[in-house]
Amino acid sequence: MSSTTASSNGQPHQCLPAQQLKAYLQGELAPAQIEQVAAQTESCQACQQTMERIEAEHDELLSAVRAGNSEPPWEDSDELADLLAAAELVQAESHSQAGDAADDLRDPPAESQQVGQYLLREPLGHGGMGTVWRAAVARSIAT
Repeated sequence: MSSTTASSNGQPHQCLPAQQLKAYLQGELAPAQIEQVAAQTESCQACQQTMERIEAEHDELLSAVRAGNSEPPWEDSDELADLLAAAELVQAESHSQAGDAADDLRDPPAESQQVGQYLLREPLGHGGMGTVWRAAVARSIAT
C-alpha cells in the first residue's frame, strides 16, 4: 500500500509500496527499477523509514549472517543432518570410483597406442572429467 507524502523538496509524491522496497533490499528488482527506487528513497523520508522497518524485521538467516554467528540456526535440523550425510556418502563414492579409473589410466600406454588420429604418449593429469594425455598426430604414409 502506497501513501502520498511530501518529498525533501516539499512536493507531494506517492511512496513506494513496502513489497517493492523489500524486493529492492533483497536485490530482486530489474536494473531500471533499482534506479527508480534508489532515487525515490533518497528524497522520501517515509520510504527510508519503511526500508529501515523492513530491514529490522526478523529474518533468521539474515540475522545470523549479520551477527557473524558460526553456528547456523538450522544446525539442529534432523533433515539437514540426513542430507549432509547422504552428500558425504555420494562424494566419498565418487572419489573412490574416480580414483579407480584414474589408476587404470596412469600407466603409460603401450607403444604407439592410438586413439583416432592420435598416438598417446603419457598422461599429463587427471580429474573428475577424465585424463589429459600428451599425444602426437599419427601420420600415415599414403601409397
